[in-house]
Amino acid sequence: MLPPSLTIVFASKSPRRSELLERAGLPFRVETREVEEIYPDDLPAMEVAPYLARLKAHACMDFLSGKDEILLTADSVVVLDNTIYGKPRDKTHAQD
Repeated sequence: MLPPSLTIVFASKSPRRSELLERAGLPFRVETREVEEIYPDDLPAMEVAPYLARLKAHACMDFLSGKDEILLTADSVVVLDNTIYGKPRDKTHAQD
């Protein structure tokens, strides 16, 4: 468990990830910023999500206001046969 004085600054718009933090009983606040999710073409597929999470972390460091805060970012990608599949454009393309 986190020390009582520690707060997570969660830089994610994901309602599911927020729900997981709530269920774990962790204190957090959500602050987000738009980040262009571009990664090098030669980056191995399994390294893309960590790369993007670090990219978001670097862009959101200024959200931290004190030593009792931790910045948490995340990203996920769908990989099949070393090919990354993007997020659906809208609900009609969710099953493509």
